[in-house]
Amino acid sequence: MTGRMLLKHSVKHAAGLAAVAASPLTSRVQRGACVLMYHRVADTGIFDLSLDDWNISPSRLEKQFQWLASHAECVPLGEVLQKSSCAGKSKPVVALTFDDGFANFRHNVLPLLERYRIPATLFVVTRYVDSAEPYPFDHWSQQNRLRVPSLAWRPITWPELEECLRSGLVSVGSHSHNHFNAINVRDEQLGEEAMISHDMLKGRLGNNAVSFYAYPYGSARLGQVRAAYTEAVRTAGYTMAVTTDLGLATSSTPRFQVPRVEVHAYDSPRILKAKVFGNLWPQSLCDRFRRAQRHFTPEGLTSVLIGSAGPKGSPPLSASPAFGIAPVAPRISIVVACRNESDHIGACLSGLLAMEAPAGGFEVIVADGQSTDGTREVLARLAKEVSGQWSVVSGPGPSGQRPSPLRPARGEGQGEGSTLRLLTSVLCPPSSPALRVIDNPGRLAACGLNAAIQVARGDIIVRADAHTEYAPDYLLRCLEVLRQTGADNVGGPARTKTEGFLQQAIAAAYHSPFSVGGARFHDTNHQGYVDTVTYGCWPRSTFEKFGLFDEELVRNQDDEHNLRIIRGGGKVYQSPNIKSWYQPRGSLGALFKQYMQYGYWKVRVIQKHKHPASWRHLVPAAFLLVLMLLFLLSAFCFPWPVKSLAYFTGLLSAFCFLSLLSAYALALITASLLTAAKAGWNLLPVLPVVFACYHFGYGLGFLRGVLDFVILHRGASASFAKLTRGSPEEKAC
Repeated sequence: MTGRMLLKHSVKHAAGLAAVAASPLTSRVQRGACVLMYHRVADTGIFDLSLDDWNISPSRLEKQFQWLASHAECVPLGEVLQKSSCAGKSKPVVALTFDDGFANFRHNVLPLLERYRIPATLFVVTRYVDSAEPYPFDHWSQQNRLRVPSLAWRPITWPELEECLRSGLVSVGSHSHNHFNAINVRDEQLGEEAMISHDMLKGRLGNNAVSFYAYPYGSARLGQVRAAYTEAVRTAGYTMAVTTDLGLATSSTPRFQVPRVEVHAYDSPRILKAKVFGNLWPQSLCDRFRRAQRHFTPEGLTSVLIGSAGPKGSPPLSASPAFGIAPVAPRISIVVACRNESDHIGACLSGLLAMEAPAGGFEVIVADGQSTDGTREVLARLAKEVSGQWSVVSGPGPSGQRPSPLRPARGEGQGEGSTLRLLTSVLCPPSSPALRVIDNPGRLAACGLNAAIQVARGDIIVRADAHTEYAPDYLLRCLEVLRQTGADNVGGPARTKTEGFLQQAIAAAYHSPFSVGGARFHDTNHQGYVDTVTYGCWPRSTFEKFGLFDEELVRNQDDEHNLRIIRGGGKVYQSPNIKSWYQPRGSLGALFKQYMQYGYWKVRVIQKHKHPASWRHLVPAAFLLVLMLLFLLSAFCFPWPVKSLAYFTGLLSAFCFLSLLSAYALALITASLLTAAKAGWNLLPVLPVVFACYHFGYGLGFLRGVLDFVILHRGASASFAKLTRGSPEEKAC
């Protein structure tokens, strides 16, 4: 035991030194906020190599606090996601957390917090508050309780917690009620853990003490944090939850799976600095090695060698017969974000529920953005047809009791902020589809998709759109391509389905390289690795690794997420065997405004990543900018005398303007002729106007985005957040 612990100490210390050595070779700009994870802070008074490497001495902690106070911006945990977008601009953003709730926090940590004015969050295991015995999960303390001061192992008391809160620097969160390892616990019991702990803290310390939750052991990659657990924590009333997974927090990090960086016994200020600035690759290698050790069983070995669709405990995407293991079929979660889609959502869901189910089955989760056109009623009717189990999950009633987040609720109460859900998937057999409806208060597609993903139970996440029809074998083909390629996201090309003349013209132009600059996802025959795909199908591990959709983006959230995947070393694959049919806009005004939004929000994506995903995204705006500049310069030729330099400059600008416009008109006519030859000659009269809507809408939107985001730094305009389709009263056009 001592030898293993010594090796563990040495490896982690070596990883810290490697991070320090590599720091000059990497960028010092922080890529997110760092949430530091501490545990026990105590002087044991003995030299014991078996002591856990997360035990920090008070003197070591003070040196770390000195560096943090002068070189970092220390913020409360609740502000860390908001502040993460500012990370690296001046000082690194850091939040401090302390797990388990030892009494030494009050005596050894609180004085240092007050001295250096650093906020922190203490997570306590509520069952053992006030206990006179060591924690049952703290094996070192149980073995050495008679050899070391009680302050080294004693759980904190309620009066000590109240004293910490009075400092104004400490917030108290839950570390569950019993500190169970979620791998070995039923989902229902995990929900009770979160609720009981929440109610105990609220009853003893008040509402302000129970905003945050720390999962015991807490690794999503090892299966200790799964979708049902995060949903139970959310339903219990917490606003944020942290894991033990290694990483920095960004604005797109799921609020209930915030990663942290563990602080070890031998971390000097220099090692702490390397961790805070995101030089975590040595710790990441150690973490992967540790996970590989834990997976070293016949079933786990397959998961390591082949890759898992989710954390340990969920089935892998495939398994090799070479190990004598039969493949286990994953369950799929289809997520749909909609708002004011009463005319389309019924047909969409009917088609989704009628698809061929994989062996593991699938569920459909609809995130409704507070529709006002009857969409919610359509969802309720369809849900009753599917299962007849409609329930309302709301806040606590008069008695303080909450319905279980994992069982159908029996009450009919509808309080403010109540969430309408269809709770059927727990009762459905694996091969039977289930439908759930959740609220999307953010209304935007990215917000709805993120909310649906976080409550999804599947190992595979598939995005669907309300205006799209899907082939009956859509899910089967998605799984097949995932298995064959091992990609982080797969999808099919963008096929279209139309109803009227104008929509046919818009769809015909949509598939032309002239309208979209050769984007490969518009080519229905292209197969291979691409920069983006239509909708998407992801292993859950993709979101755990690269984060969720960016909720700031009204448009381009899927492009930005795929860009994040590719720049993070992942792959996106397109297969024409994955078939769906998208219904494009039905009017030129709606098309123009749609592409204005695409261009506008593309600027924000480029601003976030400092580089465009493809240079074709810059062409429409550059063309339009040159046209406008030439037109303005040509106006200078009139007020000036003939033969003056200004006159000749204006004349040359006018010639260039007309030449460029003529060249564009020629290209427009040529592209229209080629497109009409494929799609129908009856479309020829309107095709030039359709192409112009694509180009000028995108270009104008891009230039407006440059003005708002880059030049004036005033943020997004409200007019570019409006819908370009939906109910009449909600449309932007």
